[in-house]
This record gives sequence, C-alpha cells and structure tokens, in this order.
Amino acid sequence: MEFDWPLLILDGDRDSADFVRYALVDSGWDARQVQWTDSLAGARSHLRRGTPRVIVTALSAPDESDEAALLDALRAEAPDVPIVGVAPQTAPVEAGGSRGGAHAYVPREQLADRLIESVRTAVARLRFERQLQADQAAELDRRQSDIIGRLADDAAFEVNNALATVSAALIRLRSSTRLSSTHRETLATAGEGVARAVRAMDGLLAVGGRRPLRPIPVNMNQLLDREQSRLKRACGPLVDLDIQVVPDLPPVMVDATALAQVLGLLVGRAGAGMEDGGEVIIRAQATGESSAVELLILDDGPPPAVGATPRQADVLRARTLVEQCGGSIDISARWPTGVQARMRLPIATAPVPPVPTPRTEGQPE
Repeated sequence: MEFDWPLLILDGDRDSADFVRYALVDSGWDARQVQWTDSLAGARSHLRRGTPRVIVTALSAPDESDEAALLDALRAEAPDVPIVGVAPQTAPVEAGGSRGGAHAYVPREQLADRLIESVRTAVARLRFERQLQADQAAELDRRQSDIIGRLADDAAFEVNNALATVSAALIRLRSSTRLSSTHRETLATAGEGVARAVRAMDGLLAVGGRRPLRPIPVNMNQLLDREQSRLKRACGPLVDLDIQVVPDLPPVMVDATALAQVLGLLVGRAGAGMEDGGEVIIRAQATGESSAVELLILDDGPPPAVGATPRQADVLRARTLVEQCGGSIDISARWPTGVQARMRLPIATAPVPPVPTPRTEGQPE
C-alpha cells in the first residue's frame, strides 16, 4: 500500500476528523492526499470529481446517521474503494459486524496504533473481493458466449442457405433480363440487404465464439458509415447519434464484423442508460502513437458506479472481442456526467482492400 493514495475522511465533527488526519500523517501518510468532508453528500461529490483510493468514516453523518445505511450508500457509490469504519469504542465493533459493508473497523481508542493496519486490512479484503468478482464475471461471460454460440449454430445453417438462395436469385434476375435503371437500383438495394444480413449472422458467430476472429485492414470511416443505421437503432429513438472520423485516419487491424458487434454492444448499453434521451458520440481519432487508433464512445447519461462496468456482460463480451484482435477497452465516468468508452485498436501494416466501384447503367457485368 502506498502512503500517497488519495484518502477521504467522512466525519461530521471536524475535530474528530483532524484526530484521524494526525494519526495518518504521524504514520507516514502524505498530508496533501488527505481530504475531509462532513456529509454523505460531500463524499458523493468527492467521488464524482475523482474517486479517493480509501475512505475512513466515523460511521455516521448529519445526512445519514444510521451506520448500516451510511456504509451501504458508500459501497453503492464506490464499490471498489476500501472503507474503514471508526467505531466509538471496542464493543460496537463486534456488534456492528460487516452488514453495513465496511471492509475493516478500528476502535477510536486504538486509532493511533491500528488505523494503518486497518487500512491495509481493508485494501487486502477489497482486492480479494475484486478478484472473486472478476472470476465470477469471466465465468458468466464464458457461459453467455457459449449460449450465443449454440443459438448461432442452430440458426446459421438455415439463415445462410436462405440468404444464398436469395442472392443467387437476384444475380440471375439482374443478368438474364434487360432492366431499367429503377429496377437495377431496386435489385442493388436488395443485394445490400442480403449482404447486411450475412454480416450480421457472421458477427453473431464471432460473438458466440463459433468462428475464429479474422483481423484484416479495416477503414474506420467506411465501417462506421456502413453500420450507422444499425447503430442508430441500437441507441434508441430518443438518443441522437453523432459519428466523427478524423480525415486520413490509417486503417486498423481488426475483425470487421466483430468490431461492428462491439460497437453495437457499447452503443446499445449507452442508449439504455438514457431513458429520457441524450446523445452518443462515436469519435475515431489518432492517438499520437504510430501503432494504434483511438475509438471513443461518449454519452451524457448517468455515470456508472465505480468498478461496476467491468462486471457487466456486454462490456465483458466487447472487451474479450477487442483483446482477441490485439486492442484494449477502458470505460470510465465523464465529468460532470456521462460515460466514456475508449478503445485502442492496432494500426494495420497492410493496405486496405479497395472498395469496388458501383456499376452504372450500360456497363458489362
């Protein structure tokens, strides 16, 4: 444990808080990293501005005097921050138990001698809890992936056969008759619909782990333009979608259908958090490094509880797919509200395959 971690003292009594501060500083804690607030509302404000690494609380506050309710509220606001409860005397420590959610207790009469030890205990217990949650989340992701894969297996054969039949019929129709430009445009639209369905089915197989990922050079501008309507549907009718791509962005080395599924998962998650409407921004930009491109998904919905997003199923699946392509995902709260998902994707070294030029009337097949 580092003694320069930001630490927050939550105590309605300033003199009592100073007593805790002196005990910390006397034990070697950096005084500049120790902050104080006298209410639960103040603690929430500190957590929104920048989560402290440790909270020491006197187990009561003017706006929440019940010990269990106060600790429950703190753990709900910051589930990944160790909490040390300072009890008035030895007896309540045993009676208080862990029902309120403190990771460690220390009697006030033993504060000078046991505070640092209690903080260490709180940190160790929290790390154990986080590892346990990570293991459970990984197992949940594996099971969900397996379920998706089995469903995709069941549907893929019939769906792909039907799409192949429709596609062959469209090709025969286009080549066997002399069609007007209006009819050719209609057939082209139908063909694009078939291609979209094929990509969606392929993406489902990738998400379910039923096919290996196949990273290829992908132009972000083309991919986002192609997926724009689907991403808009994922956002929901009350959410505005804004896509921004920096000009001349180098291609990235990813599985295109898997990346489209990742975008759908993250955008859908953002839209679900904004029941009254809002905005989602997808921004593709350079990172200042020669090896990666940055893809941001920004929304103005309510920020997540600290440490909660890594355990959500959609985030787990998205992270797994991106990491299998050599990238990474980081999700964090924005100030004053909202969520930022930051993806770093490796830049492709091979050139992007050229996009076929659409035929015009009169050109040979």
